[in-house]
Amino acid sequence: MTEPYTTPQASPQPYTDEAELRKRRKFWLRIIWLSIAGIILPPLGGMLVTAFGTFRAYSELSQGNEANSGIESTVVSVALTLTACGLVVSAIAFMVLIGALVRFFSLPRNSRP
Repeated sequence: MTEPYTTPQASPQPYTDEAELRKRRKFWLRIIWLSIAGIILPPLGGMLVTAFGTFRAYSELSQGNEANSGIESTVVSVALTLTACGLVVSAIAFMVLIGALVRFFSLPRNSRP
C-alpha cells in the first residue's frame, strides 16, 4: 500500500461507433412513435365501435323489434368489451413508451469523448 488511492476511471462508452449510435437512436425513436400510436389509436377504435354498436342497438329498438332485445344487449356488450380491450392495449403501450423514453434518453449524445 505504498501507492495513494486513486478513483476508478469511468468505463468507456458502450457505443464507440457513430453509426451504431445513430442506429440505436433511430430504433428507439421508432419504438417511441409506435407506442404513441398504440396509446392513441386503440381507445379511439374502441370508442368508434361502441358508438356504432350503440347506434345499431338503438335503431333496432326504435323499429319496435322488442323480440331482438337480447341481440341488442349482445351488440352493446361486445362494443363495450372492445373499448375495454382498447384501453388495456393503450395502458401497455404507455408502459412501453416510458421504457423507450428512458432508453432513448440514456443513450450518449455523441460517441466522441
